[in-house]
Amino acid sequence: ASSVWREAASGTVLTERGTMKRQRAADEDTSFLGFIPVQVGPASPYARNVRHWMRTILIIQAVVCGCRFVFFKDFSGGFWMALLCCTGLYAWSQDMNITWICCWGLGCAFNGLFDALALILPLLLNLITLSWIMIPIRAMVPLSELLGAAFAWHLYHDYFKTGGGATGAGGALESYIEDLPDPMGKIIDEVDPTDYGSVAAGLKARGMDLDKGREALDQGRDALQQRAKQGAAAFQEFGHQQGERLHQQQERLQEQLHSQWDQQSAPQSQQPQRQPRPDQSPFSTHSQQPRMRQQAPCC
Repeated sequence: ASSVWREAASGTVLTERGTMKRQRAADEDTSFLGFIPVQVGPASPYARNVRHWMRTILIIQAVVCGCRFVFFKDFSGGFWMALLCCTGLYAWSQDMNITWICCWGLGCAFNGLFDALALILPLLLNLITLSWIMIPIRAMVPLSELLGAAFAWHLYHDYFKTGGGATGAGGALESYIEDLPDPMGKIIDEVDPTDYGSVAAGLKARGMDLDKGREALDQGRDALQQRAKQGAAAFQEFGHQQGERLHQQQERLQEQLHSQWDQQSAPQSQQPQRQPRPDQSPFSTHSQQPRMRQQAPCC
């Protein structure tokens, strides 16, 4: 009985060790470079259903890349963009491999930011000498790259919802990713790039959303203007009241100064007269000099 128990215990320990090793290996295979997931098995059904979206974005990027070589003579930028197109094409050919899609999306994000700066700085510095016809074509470069980055971010979201990251292997990263916004989620779900009608409907819906946003901004601006007017009227009323109060204080101060001045400059007649001495006639002058007898003129 003891031997049987020992064999059962050793088998349980081996099973637990094997499970722990497999779990550790699975945890090590769930990410690459810390946050980029490694594709284990086939892609999610949703990622396969949006293959046409990625194909359309890659075609747009390839056309823009050709324009950089032909029209702009930007060979260094065109080379990096061609490398991005090759990376995206490889991810698309590998059954929407999430690892390569993340690498493609990161490359598109970094390249799009640099190309956006390269577009904005000349506009600010050399606004007069630029060709206005080439500006929309140059703007297509960062727009196409940022479009690819947004699409890769959407598939990254889907990986943690319906793909391999939905099994809980992502841990804290999974809950953090789910709380982040997904700007292209609604567009990809509602619009089919191969169908002109759905594209027109999607653009119309986005236009309606923009109109609603514009109306909300207008209402907010009107409310701010109304509050500003009320604040200005209240401030003006407060300033008027303070001005009246200061004016009244100034009038009181002037009255006090006038009264003090009148008291100090009162006439001599209003002051009390001194009483004459008993041996002095009231009609005598203050100087008691003897009167000089007038002599008659000589005849």
